[in-house]
Amino acid sequence: GDFGEKAENSKMRNVCHASDSTEAAEAELERFFNEGEIVSY
Repeated sequence: GDFGEKAENSKMRNVCHASDSTEAAEAELERFFNEGEIVSY
């Protein structure tokens, strides 16, 4: 889910996002990031 909706007139409304499952997280990572942008540490 999303957390931290800021001021009503703010351009930035989503402070952070958390997936509800491992499967959803994997799908979202593929949707929003290229392979070279994900770093494991």
